[in-house]
Amino acid sequence: MPEIVPKFLIDNWRMKLKKIINEHSMKINKIEVKKEDSLPEISIKIKDMIVQLENINQQIGSILIPPGKKVLHQELINIFEVLKNSFKDLLQSAQDGDMIAFEEAYESNIKANRMVQNYTNKILMSEL
Repeated sequence: MPEIVPKFLIDNWRMKLKKIINEHSMKINKIEVKKEDSLPEISIKIKDMIVQLENINQQIGSILIPPGKKVLHQELINIFEVLKNSFKDLLQSAQDGDMIAFEEAYESNIKANRMVQNYTNKILMSEL
């Protein structure tokens, strides 16, 4: 009987993470910035992404974590936090009007996006 509860918790955790990742996988792609986009348009796109990432982390953080999965769970939260922070840096450089800093933040954001994709793929392959 003691094995049933942890197995149920692990299966439930996996199912909920898979649902969150699948629901948001298309939304967490990099922002497409076109040359004709104005600064306010770019800022709105970035702000929307920050809100989406905050929602993702809130959803992941609300899941009951089974024994033995706390490290993996926290790593997932941290990786989305890194991506959110890269969008915040992108927003700040856009608001400052510093195109050099914006380009650097954009490249950093692309790397953070790849990191999230690689990590979520790893989780999907190994855990889900």
